Amino acid sequence: KPAWLPGESGNPSGRPKSEVTDAYRFLARCKVPGDPQGRTYAELLAEAQFWAAIGGATTAAREITDRLEGKSVQRVEVGNLDETPLELNLTVKFSDPEPSEDKPTSDR
Repeated sequence: KPAWLPGESGNPSGRPKSEVTDAYRFLARCKVPGDPQGRTYAELLAEAQFWAAIGGATTAAREITDRLEGKSVQRVEVGNLDETPLELNLTVKFSDPEPSEDKPTSDR
C-alpha cells in the first residue's frame, strides 16, 4: 500500500531536477560567443535539426515533428495468447473538483 492518502500525490514536488538538466537549460539560453546573428545555443541546435532533416535525416525530422505536433499514438493489441476471450474490468470515477451550488452533484 502507498504511504500517501487517496487524492494525495506520491510525488508532490514533481520529478526531481538534476544538475545536468539545469546546466543544459542555462546553456541553451546563452548567446553563442562570436555568432554574428546573436543566436542562442538553443536556436543553433534547432536550426541544425532542421538542416539535418532537410538533408534527409529521418531521425531529425521525427524529432522536429514530435516536438511540434506531439508523438504519434501507438496502437497496442491486448489479448490472451490462446485466443480465449479476455476479461477486462474497468472502474472509472468522475468527480467535480468543487461542486457548484447552482448545479446538483450527481453520482456518475
